Formats: sequence, C-alpha cells, structure tokens
Amino acid sequence: MSKAQNRQKLQTAFSYHQGGNLTRAAELYRDVLKTDPDNIHALHYLGIVEASAGKLESAKSLIARSLSGHPPNIPYLENYATILCQAGDYQSAIQACQEGLRLAPRSASLLYVSAVSLLKLCKLVVDAGTSRAHCSDQAAYAAMHKRRRDGLPPDHIFVAR
Repeated sequence: MSKAQNRQKLQTAFSYHQGGNLTRAAELYRDVLKTDPDNIHALHYLGIVEASAGKLESAKSLIARSLSGHPPNIPYLENYATILCQAGDYQSAIQACQEGLRLAPRSASLLYVSAVSLLKLCKLVVDAGTSRAHCSDQAAYAAMHKRRRDGLPPDHIFVAR
C-alpha cells in the first residue's frame, strides 16, 4: 500500500472514529499498521480506541509506541498520561506529565492529569497508613505549581492539617 493510500485510509478511519464507529475505525487503523507498523497516527488513534473499549494495557502499549523515537507530540503525550492514570499507573502518569510540562508548561490537560494522579497516589499512601500531611504537602506543591504556571501568586495556597 502506498503512502497516499495509507494517508487516505487514515483519514477514513479518523472519520469513522469521530462518528463513533470505533470498530470500523480500529479495523482501518490496523490495516494501516500492517503496511506501516510505525505509523504514529495509526498507533495513537488505535490506542485511543482500545482505551475507550477498556483495553488499557493495549492502549498504553500502542500510544507508548507512537511516542517512541519521535519528537514529542503534546496532545499524544496528554492522552498517554491520561490512559496511564486511568490504568492506575499514577507514578508513570506523573512522569509523562512532567515530560510534557517541560515543553508545554501551560497545558491544562497535563496539569490536570498530574494533579489527579498525584492525589490518587496520595490516597494510596494514606490508605496504606502513612502520613496524610506528607500527601497534603505534595498536593499543595502541585496547586502552587499550577498557580505559578497560570501567572498567579503562589502565596495563597495553604494546607489544612
């Protein structure tokens, strides 16, 4: 299959994807990957389809492949971090967010996923019986960092203990 045919097939797949026909979209994404196994767009969007079907491990793998060895793609990294968080891999989600925030410090999506992952991670720590204050400090740091990124003074953040 030629690059032009792959490009056309990807556009058709994306149309199906946007229209909600995820089964047909996934078939076309897989067809593209048969002839172009490193096509970052087919990998990414197939990963999104897999995530929406609850196949988070497959989704993580596909989107990680779409990011591997290519210049950072912030929207793809945002989706990857989101899926990592959904899969309960909060530490990896935070790392993905930090990588993205170095390149796009005002990404609301990355800041949000980072905060959610941090809070989920803190809940795990609290549930395990460790210090709640430690988690509150981390949450306050995340909030302060977000305020700084938004151009707001960080001095209005406090943590109730």
